[in-house]
Amino acid sequence: MRENDGVGLVIFPRIPNKILFGMKSEIEIFRIISAFGIVWFHSGIEYGRDIAYGGLIFFIIISVYFSITSTRVHTFTERAQRLILPYIIWQVFYGVVKIATKGAAFLHDSSMLSVFFVGAALHLWFLPFIFFVLIAIDKLHFLLLKKAWLATLIGILAMLSILFSPLWRGFDYPLPLGQYMHAMPAVFIGIFLGACTEFKIKLALMIGIILSMLLMVFTKQPGIGVPYLTGFIPCCFLFTGYLKTNQKPLLQYVAAATFGVYLLHPFALKIMKYVGVVGFFLPTGAFFLSFLAILIFRTHMPKNIVKYFI
Repeated sequence: MRENDGVGLVIFPRIPNKILFGMKSEIEIFRIISAFGIVWFHSGIEYGRDIAYGGLIFFIIISVYFSITSTRVHTFTERAQRLILPYIIWQVFYGVVKIATKGAAFLHDSSMLSVFFVGAALHLWFLPFIFFVLIAIDKLHFLLLKKAWLATLIGILAMLSILFSPLWRGFDYPLPLGQYMHAMPAVFIGIFLGACTEFKIKLALMIGIILSMLLMVFTKQPGIGVPYLTGFIPCCFLFTGYLKTNQKPLLQYVAAATFGVYLLHPFALKIMKYVGVVGFFLPTGAFFLSFLAILIFRTHMPKNIVKYFI
């Protein structure tokens, strides 16, 4: 079976043929849409901001899901090469950019926690976070799949974490703990979807999770209901097999650039703003500029080098 280089922002795991070959194109489509959503969110446009952030929720869920369902054993070194090495490389890149444009790589009041786990670019918080999550899953993989009650418990925890989000979101967390806390329900959802094999329990908890998200939407809880609902609903269709399209190699080739787009897009946004692009053209232009740059890198640079930073 062919090993792809990422369904979310991580190494694409070895998964059953019926999922990989039957659903791959749907996953690629949502990866591209989600990547665009993340660029939109970081562009600063308020319209559709919560919906756009659902792209990151989708990436977290599918990254965790496929880590759970994978039969391949990933080593600590492999995870570090795929996530921590790019984190270091892009920290250097954005540090240089910040020194050139603002005179310093970090804010004067930055804590040691934010310097080490956020660094010079806020969006890079995700790489250490998903690294820690996947390492933990690698260690607990057998237990998560063997104990059916544990998958059910995590599904309940996912639902409760959404329901009680107004409480835990009310605290003032230092960077990047606020981002980590906000992402944890997506981690629970991904584990639950991947580990739970009892159809009735899975369906009941999926409905419960959706209802908890809808409650957050109707009670107008910012940053939680709409993003999570937007990121979770596609997963409900993808992992139950209700969407089917034929494989498209070009689509897979383009979607493989989403990791690089995530890493590069803040710089692309700076370029677009510098040349005077505003409004809805800003995220759109930055998205296509990022994609073009990443595709050029992937085409013309040696694969054994490219894999370490995009």
